[in-house]
Amino acid sequence: MNEKERKNREELFRVMQENPNLPVIAMVDGEIVADDGYNRWLGAWGHCEICEYFVGEERIHFRESDNFDEIEEALTDGQLCYDDFEALSD
Repeated sequence: MNEKERKNREELFRVMQENPNLPVIAMVDGEIVADDGYNRWLGAWGHCEICEYFVGEERIHFRESDNFDEIEEALTDGQLCYDDFEALSD
């Protein structure tokens, strides 16, 4: 394991200890796995961050980095009625 990977792993463990009630969700970079096959892939420890997300039918949307219009469309596209969407907090 190289130094960068070791630091990334230590940072993840620190964040997990400081936030024991938050889920840890492993994400795979699409550039690493550009295949629809059912194979096994090796990867490396990347960075970790705490962020808000919404799991839509086609993808995961992140509040901090995604276009709000795309999130709004996913939320109101049959998954929530408009009144429920308007009642969501910021």
